[in-house]
Amino acid sequence: MTSLLLILLLALSQGQAEKAYLTARTPVDVGYKDVEGITAIIKPSVDLKGKIVVDAAGTSLKIQPEKLRLTLRSMETLPSLVGPPTVSQVVDPAGTFAFQGLPESTYQLTTVSGLPQEAYAAEVRQGARNVLEDPISITTDTPEPLQLTIRFGAGRVDGTVQDAEQKPVVRSMEFR
Repeated sequence: MTSLLLILLLALSQGQAEKAYLTARTPVDVGYKDVEGITAIIKPSVDLKGKIVVDAAGTSLKIQPEKLRLTLRSMETLPSLVGPPTVSQVVDPAGTFAFQGLPESTYQLTTVSGLPQEAYAAEVRQGARNVLEDPISITTDTPEPLQLTIRFGAGRVDGTVQDAEQKPVVRSMEFR
């Protein structure tokens, strides 16, 4: 017997500028006979909002929020009609952002690009949860907003790749 996740998809375009999706998910055990009587509850997509908080204590350095781009990646395989496996969003000048129309799934924040070299994403919280360690679970409920804290004073790692004889390895890639 094989267990599948059934995902139903309905696209709405009634007077809307963009398509909005309704999805339904239910596990289905597939065996050697037809499966009947499957019930799936249709749910709307949701928006995940958030804001950038800059902890610049002890420094005069600043960031320009509108240069930041955040990327979410679904940790599940979703049909391409539901959306791409990754979704990017630019932050507005006020430091806020919104990933719009996310289907129910589990997501991970994978990229914060556009930060100055000396800045880093110190933590990303959704309520009390640290979503750098735990995935973001999107259900039909309005999700708690994300708060991305940026700090300055990023560390640096330098090094050289060496072989067993302590000689530099040719064609190795050095990260800085």
